[in-house]
Amino acid sequence: MTKQLSLILAGIVLFITGCPAEPLHVALKLQPGTEKEWASLIAHFPLPENIIVEEGTQTGNRYNIELKSSFSRIQNTPPVQSSKNFTIYSSIISREWYAPEAELWNTDINEKADKKALPHLVPLNQIHLPMKALSINGIYPDNTEYPEIKTTTLSLSQPAGSTEEQLVAWIKKITRHSADSINIKPEIIWIAGVGDLMVQRGVENILMGSKNGLTTIFTNTLPVLRKQDLLLGNLEGSITRRSVKTPKSYNFKFNPGVLPFLHQAGFDYLSQTNNHIYDYGKAGFIDSLTYLKKSSIATSGAGLTVKEAQKYWETTIKGLTIRVLSIGAFPRENNGFDGKTQASVTPSRPGILFAGPAADAAVKNMVSKNTFDIIFIHGGREWHSRPVKYQEELYRKYIDMGADLILGSHPHVLQGLEARKSKLIAYSLGNFIFPGMGGMRYGEDSMILSLGIVHGMIKYVVPIPVAIHNRTIALAKNNRPLIRYMELTEELNN
Repeated sequence: MTKQLSLILAGIVLFITGCPAEPLHVALKLQPGTEKEWASLIAHFPLPENIIVEEGTQTGNRYNIELKSSFSRIQNTPPVQSSKNFTIYSSIISREWYAPEAELWNTDINEKADKKALPHLVPLNQIHLPMKALSINGIYPDNTEYPEIKTTTLSLSQPAGSTEEQLVAWIKKITRHSADSINIKPEIIWIAGVGDLMVQRGVENILMGSKNGLTTIFTNTLPVLRKQDLLLGNLEGSITRRSVKTPKSYNFKFNPGVLPFLHQAGFDYLSQTNNHIYDYGKAGFIDSLTYLKKSSIATSGAGLTVKEAQKYWETTIKGLTIRVLSIGAFPRENNGFDGKTQASVTPSRPGILFAGPAADAAVKNMVSKNTFDIIFIHGGREWHSRPVKYQEELYRKYIDMGADLILGSHPHVLQGLEARKSKLIAYSLGNFIFPGMGGMRYGEDSMILSLGIVHGMIKYVVPIPVAIHNRTIALAKNNRPLIRYMELTEELNN
């Protein structure tokens, strides 16, 4: 080959390789409502430079991109489908769980919507108190049968046998990026609270002395209690065998042998920062701490020293770190007993954490943006169906400090729920196990407050009404306690 011919061939190669690739015209079909998703998609994953998109146009060489969304259960699309004329590449690029929403005080007893007549559907991550999410026919988003998942699919179709690899590489890149997130279901953690447990007046004898003691006392509430991921309540009295009483109107004490049965009923945490923990003096208080530490039930807010009483209890459930701290805030009793001066922990006396500077410091140390923080408070006025001013101010202050949930006890009757900064205050959960309340107005109306936590926030609020029948408790046969509870809740929020 002559030098001149070599230069001519080299020039031809240079001309060919230096020419820009011929533009490829692609038809783009966007389902109405997906325009923003498309804009976001190409912002993160730009199309190859030689691609010319012609929205709504069917091109001659029949390359097509389609973006569409639909609501259904989780279904997977085959990544590649081939026919005689086309090869279709499909990629699920996002899944978003939707739920019906309702006001916090909605009185649907089962907290579920009928799929045939769904209220407005909202992305679950956009539902915030005072709005709550509802299940659909009793099904929640962590169930594979959940029907309202918005699935967005990106599809590329090109002529069979095409050698156009840039578009295929583009959609495969998006597929790899989306793979880790599209199948992650919302993890729901169920936390439930109940009110006062006073297991005296024959209750502990039934629990410990009968083969079917648990079902005799808790009846059909047992499955509800046991299915919670975390169950909390207030144990209204001392755990001791001592007999020397503190002078006051009522003294409550429980046999230590009752604790395993309460744990079998589902209780993980029992608050002790109440006005009966010192019913048998300092010795009875220390007994209570000792027996609880030996049991499978946790507590906090009580200790031999101030430092110990300020410690919160921590657990991790389904990857979420949960912290719980109990605080006393009950007023001086008519009989003269003053918990703040007689039962609160001091440098020289074991006792409970009482509302004030030491409790504020403990709350400040507990709360974190990375944890779900619960404060169990024994406060308010007995037999008042509405929280009193100091109670509202104190509980709201703790929410403002960073607590996610306040559970209240002491009034012996139900008080409503209040949403604040997308957090929740349950001012009083009333009585739960408490014989002798039959003559007291609303004294036997009770509630299991079950809360569904998703990504560290309360999304589901399911108040389950129960009724006390002297020593036993059962699911309420009518909606009356729930309707009244929701009326009190609506008043607090409006």
